[in-house]
Amino acid sequence: MGIVAFLRILFRYLRPYWLQASILMLLLLVDIVFTTAWPLGFKFFIDYALEGRSQRMLVIILVSLLAGVLLSSLASLGRDYFYAFLNAHVMHDVRLKVFAHLQKLSIDFSSRVGAENILARFS
Repeated sequence: MGIVAFLRILFRYLRPYWLQASILMLLLLVDIVFTTAWPLGFKFFIDYALEGRSQRMLVIILVSLLAGVLLSSLASLGRDYFYAFLNAHVMHDVRLKVFAHLQKLSIDFSSRVGAENILARFS
């Protein structure tokens, strides 16, 4: 199975949870932006607050960095929540589909393959 086929199947399972998946992507974007901008904040801190000896700029930069840390922490917490939510629900849907498929298989298949092999594959 190629990556395109895998993504097509994945998006089919994510379709009922499009709102949660969209929120997850937005939170990931917030986290990426903050992680990328973090060194730039220290550049401003060194260039304008320390070298410029401006107390006003020092307070502005430190408050901005603190707000960024808080926002990034909240985004990370939300990201982890939505990731766990999507993981649990998509895995539940996959298990239901596999179980429904197993119910449709013949008894001959079950006796030929063996219950332990089917259970190993199922779990």
